[in-house]
Amino acid sequence: MTEVSSKMTSAWPKVMAMCLVALAIGLAMSERARLEIEFFYKSRVAQELSATHLQVEATPGLRMFVQPGDAVISPVLIGWGEWEPMETLWFSRLLGDGDTFVDVGANIGYFTIVGSRLVGPEGHVIAFEPDPIAYALLEKNVRLNQLENVELVQKAASNEAGTLQLYLASENMGDHRIYQTDEGRFAINVEAIPLDDFFAERGREIDLMKIDTQGAEGVILDGMQNILAENTDMMMAIEFWPAGLAKMGYEAAKIVETLREHDFVFFNLGPGPELLPELRRIADRDLLEGLTIENDLFTNVLMIKGLEEMRGLTQQVSAIRDRLFSNTPELAKARMAWEAEVRTQRTAPKLPVRVITALAIARQVRTKQHEQDLQNYFRATSPLLADVRKDLKQAGKRLEIFQEQLISSKRRDQ
Repeated sequence: MTEVSSKMTSAWPKVMAMCLVALAIGLAMSERARLEIEFFYKSRVAQELSATHLQVEATPGLRMFVQPGDAVISPVLIGWGEWEPMETLWFSRLLGDGDTFVDVGANIGYFTIVGSRLVGPEGHVIAFEPDPIAYALLEKNVRLNQLENVELVQKAASNEAGTLQLYLASENMGDHRIYQTDEGRFAINVEAIPLDDFFAERGREIDLMKIDTQGAEGVILDGMQNILAENTDMMMAIEFWPAGLAKMGYEAAKIVETLREHDFVFFNLGPGPELLPELRRIADRDLLEGLTIENDLFTNVLMIKGLEEMRGLTQQVSAIRDRLFSNTPELAKARMAWEAEVRTQRTAPKLPVRVITALAIARQVRTKQHEQDLQNYFRATSPLLADVRKDLKQAGKRLEIFQEQLISSKRRDQ
């Protein structure tokens, strides 16, 4: 999967020499100085290695330099040529020519360069990445692919401008965080900016924003309330990780509530490594009960505006279902007549065994289950409820069609 240049053999002695120099210097340096030296030599090593080819069907021909020492993203890119296939697939379906894509937590630039190709020369990509080493590779990957529609910002998105501490992971280079962890990570200072401030005078609507910032999503959302309100057709893809949010002082339920208030419908993209068979809407309860602080699980959520209309259709379905299942005097009288007719027919209709069993028992000694069996069968067969059943089916179909249209209306020609 990786193209090795013809001069690779001669390059390795240089690479090994640089690593030995870094090790020797590191032993005599302070922790901060040692880390800065390590960052420098990792960047130099990356320059000596060849780029890996991406295997993204919608954007062929892209290549990337990966990050030396990274134990997660880089090996996947080298081995498979694709990162988070479900998210990649839907980005390729939702982004089109002329769109604006914002990549918050761009890392070394996988989604940045894929997004750049998807939006085309008339589109625009803005990528935020505070880590200096990842940012250097991000720049390098943009140049490698000769992308001219990308704007890079070496800052962290936050809820206020200033300086933050970025706590660095030693193995998973996509896991740097803006809060300290149990392992006592080393930190560097990085600049921060609210997205509302950054986009205040740009006057360009955002079509899709990706936020993957290891638990800082709540802080970032706080700093982009104007964007959420003003971009009526904006879609978002967010890593939803309640345990990480909690470490930043944010409740997952409050994040969900805030996003619902901005009219977003949620669709589950999964946690990353697998391509799911279909895109499914996910309810608040399923999201919050399935992903908790205790189980430390996460998923990627695609959000499309249209919640208010979907709620209206859902209420219609619920109202019709209530009519179908309400125990009114008219329905009770009709059911008694139906029972009497069935009992007195010379040729009994073809009935389920459970219904026959319930009919054979006197009304006054039937159990709740017997009554339920009769009630369900009556509702399924009664001409009195035929119109209600028809209305319920049509309302349910309208809800399904709307959900499909909500996604389809965002899709672009491939």
